[in-house]
Amino acid sequence: MSPARRTQLHHIMSMAWAFRRSEPGRPFADCLRGAWRTAKASAREAARFMAKAKAAGGRVRLSPSLIASPIRRATLGQRYGRTRDYQAAYLTARIGA
Repeated sequence: MSPARRTQLHHIMSMAWAFRRSEPGRPFADCLRGAWRTAKASAREAARFMAKAKAAGGRVRLSPSLIASPIRRATLGQRYGRTRDYQAAYLTARIGA
């Protein structure tokens, strides 16, 4: 069994046990079935997302919450980082990054 397959099965079994813990009266077979259903749906969504990204020429727009703020870049390795931090925070707040 490949390590990737072992990881996938571990993830599915962990999900099934999480379902079981959240609903103690639910049979484990039903929890396992639900975990497989969720994993397959997730894989389909990932494939759909990748196909959409490929159709867009490999360019994907990320949510602004996933884009790194310039604050860390502005203060990294700088003398008087507090002032730079304030300026970068002000700029970030104005731009909305």
